[in-house]
Amino acid sequence: MIDVELQKLWTSYVATEEVRIKAASEVALSTFIARMLKIDPLDRDAWAQQLALDIESGRVDVPVRLPLFRQVIFPALKVGIEHDDGRMARCLVDLWDRVVHARELLEQLPEKLRSIAGLLEFALERDPADDHSRRRLVEMTSDFFMYSLHELPSGVLHGTNGATVAQCSDLLEELKRFELHVDRLRLREKYDALIHTCAFHFKTYRAFLNAKSGGSYEAYFTALQQ
Repeated sequence: MIDVELQKLWTSYVATEEVRIKAASEVALSTFIARMLKIDPLDRDAWAQQLALDIESGRVDVPVRLPLFRQVIFPALKVGIEHDDGRMARCLVDLWDRVVHARELLEQLPEKLRSIAGLLEFALERDPADDHSRRRLVEMTSDFFMYSLHELPSGVLHGTNGATVAQCSDLLEELKRFELHVDRLRLREKYDALIHTCAFHFKTYRAFLNAKSGGSYEAYFTALQQ
């Protein structure tokens, strides 16, 4: 993948990180990147993809500095994603703390892959057996659902605003997908109360908006329960 001399440069860089000498690390990393950018892109991408996989799996523990992420790792993960490799999407999720400092890079990806949830869904579509991604997606989605309900009894949120009729329908579709993932992971007992609460309020709030009867949502759903 990379030649002996380039591997030596990488090893030297990692050594400077281990002793935490910032100035030396910056020089060593800059030298390594400059050399990496001169080799065959296929070799560079293969090396960077393997590094990302090793970091994601915990086999390698090395800090991913922004210059390395911007110039070497992200381009390689993007290539992998373009070739339908769900593992590369999962690795990008693992490096999301780097992404937040380089958000302009996301513009290079399709719009639906510019979020953690979108990347995890991409990974699952390519590998339905990827329960690691499924579990992360379930945890994220449950947080999203709980946030959508946190202003009850005033109403249901979608983002920071009250949900529209169409967004309530979207939430119900998302809830169906969530249930499938929960059942696959055998976590129904853990999430059953949330699922039932979401199903009730997403449907009822949609009906409330469609009714246009005035009054409060609290009064509306309370009357239904009597």
